[in-house]
Parts: sequence; C-alpha cells; structure tokens
Amino acid sequence: MIIEMLDDPQVDKNGVSVGDVSRKIIWTCIVEDPSLFFRHFLEKLTNRERQEYLMSLLRKLILRFNPLPSQAAYSLLNYLFGFVMHYVRAQCEGADKALGMALSLTWILAPNVHGLYFKDLKQTLKKEQCDQALMITANVPSAKKIIVHGPDSGMGGIPSQFPVHEDTQFQQILSDSLEFFNIDENDVNSYFLTDTKTGLIHLPSCYVRDFYFFHRSFYPQLTLVKLDQEEAHLRMRQTAFAQRFIEVGKVLLTHNILKYSPQHVLMSDMFEKMENAFMFADLHLFINVVNGIMIMHCEDLLILRRCAATYIAMSIHFNSLFASQGFFLIMPTLLRCYSQRQTNRVFCSVVEFLCRQFYTLHRKPFLLQMCGSIANIIDNNNNDFEINPMRVKAKYWFALLKNMENMSDDYDQFDILGLVPYDKPLKALDLCYRDDPNTFCLLTDAIASCICVCAFAPESKRSHHMLLVMAALQPHLIRRIEEETALQNNSHAAVKHEVSQWTTLCVEMKALINSCDVLVRSVVDCRCSEVLGAKNI
Repeated sequence: MIIEMLDDPQVDKNGVSVGDVSRKIIWTCIVEDPSLFFRHFLEKLTNRERQEYLMSLLRKLILRFNPLPSQAAYSLLNYLFGFVMHYVRAQCEGADKALGMALSLTWILAPNVHGLYFKDLKQTLKKEQCDQALMITANVPSAKKIIVHGPDSGMGGIPSQFPVHEDTQFQQILSDSLEFFNIDENDVNSYFLTDTKTGLIHLPSCYVRDFYFFHRSFYPQLTLVKLDQEEAHLRMRQTAFAQRFIEVGKVLLTHNILKYSPQHVLMSDMFEKMENAFMFADLHLFINVVNGIMIMHCEDLLILRRCAATYIAMSIHFNSLFASQGFFLIMPTLLRCYSQRQTNRVFCSVVEFLCRQFYTLHRKPFLLQMCGSIANIIDNNNNDFEINPMRVKAKYWFALLKNMENMSDDYDQFDILGLVPYDKPLKALDLCYRDDPNTFCLLTDAIASCICVCAFAPESKRSHHMLLVMAALQPHLIRRIEEETALQNNSHAAVKHEVSQWTTLCVEMKALINSCDVLVRSVVDCRCSEVLGAKNI
C-alpha cells in the first residue's frame, strides 16, 4: 500500500504531499532494515495470482529510488536469485513467465550492488545448478535421453524414450513420436509436444538442449497431446514471447554485471591512471591485451569502440613513447585486421578514423612509424583469393592513405571520442606542429617523408624499409593519378592537376636518386672500404 502512495498527489494544510511522506518512510526503511521491509511482500511473491502485481510494485520501487542503497539492492537481488532457483528446481505451470519477470528486475538491480563479481556469481550459480536460467555464458550439457508419453498415457499407455544430441530439435522428437504412437496422417498437424509438468508447448524449431539439461538418473518428460491448431499456435506465440523475454533479461543482466564491476572500471581506466613515465619496457604487455581483444572481437561494435578510444587515449597519455616508437606496438595489428576485413565497412571506417586522429596528434612521427611497421609485412600480390593473414595487401594500405587525405572529415560516427577523457577536438601534441594546417597529402607528406629518411641515412635499415614502402605504393599511386583524370573526362583542370602531381613525383624521385648515390656503389667498392677502414683501425 505504501508503495502505491508514492504517486498520491494529495497534500495536507501544510503543503506536504502523501507521496513525499511515503517516499521518506520507504527510504528510511530500506536504509535501516531492508530485509525486514522487503520480507512482508516478497514472501507472497510465489503466489501466482498476485505475482505480476507484486513484481510491478518492485519495479516501481527500484526505478523511483535510483540508485537504490547497496544493502537494499543486495537483499533484493539475493531474494530474486532464490526466487529463480525455486522455479528452476520446482518446475510448474507459469514458470517461464515468472523467470522472465524476475530477470527483468535483476538487471536493473545489478549496477547498485557493490562488489558483484561476474566470476564469483557464475561459480555460485553453477554450484546451485541454476546458472543456465540466469547466465548466457552457461555451458551445461543437455539431457541424454527424453521420455515422451503418448495420447493414451492416462489409460496406462507405454511411453517412448528417445536419445538427445546437441543438435536435436523438438521437430525430430515430434516426428519420431508421431511414428512411434501410430498417429493417423490426417491428424499429424494437430499433435504437439508439451512439458508434462509445466504444460509448456514446445516450438518445433527449438533445440532440446536449451530447455532440458543433464541431471544424473533424471530424464525430462514430454506429452504428445492433441490440440486445436489455432489454440496451439496462440500458445506457441506466448511461449516464444516468454522465452525471448528471458533471453533479453539474461543479456542485460550479464551486460550490467560486466559494465559496472570494479574489474571493468579498472581495465577502462588503467592507462589513464598510469604515470606518463611508466616503464616503457613493460607497457607492451598491457597494449598486447588490447591488441588481442581487437583481433578477436573487432566485429563487435561496442568492443571496437572501446578499443579505438583506448588506442587514442594511450597515444595522448604516453606522448613521448608514441612520438618515437609506440605505434610499432599497435599499427601491425590494426593494419592486418584492416586488410582482412575489407567487406566490413564499419570496422574499416573506424580504422580510417583512428589513423586520421593519430595523424592529427603526432603528424610525421606517426606516419613514419606506420611505414616502418608495415614494411616487412606488406604484400604486393593484388589477388584477393591469395590471402596471407600475417601480411597486409599494398592496395588496401594505399586506400587507407588516400582516405587519410580527407582530414576535414571529422565526423565521429560512433562517438569514439566521447570515451576519450581529453579535450576535443584533438590537436597536435608537439608544439612544432600546432600552427600547421591539419591536412595530409600522399605525395607531399607520405612519399616525401620516406625520401627524407632515405636521404638522411641511405644505408640504414630504416631506409630500406622506406624503399620497400615506396616500391609498394608507386604502382597504385600512378594508376590512381590517371584514373582521377579519366573520371573527370580529361577536363582542363584535371589534366593540369595531373601534370602538377607528375612534376611533384619527378622532383621527389630525383631527390631520392641524388641523395642515395651511395646505394649504387659496387660490392667491390664496399669491400675495399671495409678493408681500408679495418687497416686504419
């Protein structure tokens, strides 16, 4: 009664409403002694006639006092778990509806229960043999056999026993039962399988393993009954709705337990709380965890969004590391996934957005590290039917670089930056780049930067990497220059732009040749130089 009064707008002569008084009384009760307060109507929760009404009162209470005091939420969640256990062990009519209503409350309560660990909860429910009723992660073997009673079971008919496998559906059991009990072909469509205890009618397309689980020396029992087809289809729709309601409740419960658990908060804030001068030699151990998640779950948008935000936050928080070598730890993983999942436009758009943000933050250091990380894994084979998962096809990497030229496209389709705890929009971290325009050009930035590295140290390993990268890019670049002009019908402006691109490319190649003359020395000259150097030493 007092919960119903929460919406009572009547006021006394002092202007105090009935709803306000009720709210204060309930709050005092659920803070001081929640177990005693809930006991009076939770004890009546198994009463089928008032069950739906009492559940609605509980929902109203939880939503009105949000967040609920932790002790009150714990007491209520504990009782609801016991309520579920009762219906799992004592199967009766209406059990599926009761389970659905209970699950619709448990996922709302989960965020208010402090110290609720998914691992501990899973072990406890497994011990009580009811984890399959509450957890989507339950892996319980199905019953090995199932007993089916025929239409004449009330007259002493002999039941039949059928084996159950992992892929056994009720349709198979129904077909075998119809054949065993010699049902007339004209009446086949009027017979359905129902649970002997609960009266639940089973959908033919459902799997037996989802309803009946293995218990030693116990076999589930079904009854083959004759029903009016309209009535049977109505009951099957009700069953399907109840089962879907239960499945949604399981998913939401698992999601909220994981989302609000202390471990999740630790993982999401781990990099943010680390010192900027954290031991860089050990940082790769943490980054590899995120890389592994990206490889395994990159097609899950929620996980992909979190990983992308974590990458951006890392590149900002560990600025000095990522300005020199940090991108070597993440770019090979991102580029391999990008090359393998070209048909997944959601994932590709996220990687393209990530690269644009990385370039905005770190500019040339990011670009050079990306080139260095892909040099040894680049694949010049354009055949899509010949795929090496450890390599990155050059044409896809070229497409990624061309997409980076759209730096003005800052549309964050999945609100990734909303998870990044830094000022938006992102700006260059190095003061040297603060006044530079936020633009990117494949010719004047990527190719020119590679040539600069080659000119600085032509005999170095990094110079060799840059040469490999340019060798992979040039065929695609030349083809794209010609295609862009053709797409514009060889207009005067398009031809002029193509000529300017060819001029720029020629200047860059000339600079590469002039600065790398040391690479054209013969092997004999190199050996002579080594011998002379050794004599001088």
